[in-house]
Amino acid sequence: MIFESHSNQYLDYVVGVSSPTELRIKRTMDRDHINAEKVIERMKKQMDEPEKMERCDFIINNNGKESVISQVLDLHVKLFGLASTTAK
Repeated sequence: MIFESHSNQYLDYVVGVSSPTELRIKRTMDRDHINAEKVIERMKKQMDEPEKMERCDFIINNNGKESVISQVLDLHVKLFGLASTTAK
């Protein structure tokens, strides 16, 4: 909703979290107790995932293969470095 509402103009950076479509469908089905058709219908109303990730400044891959925690920690270091250079 950040890009759809144009709220990104008020943010320094946008961090996107990406995962494969099939995994997003399964996770949503499990979380919301709905079938795949309802999830897909909901996804059709959202911005296309590749376009959304293209607009993000940083991306965390939540694909079940890479460690999300290590990606977040690496990003924390990057953002801390950016903050310290812009604060001067």
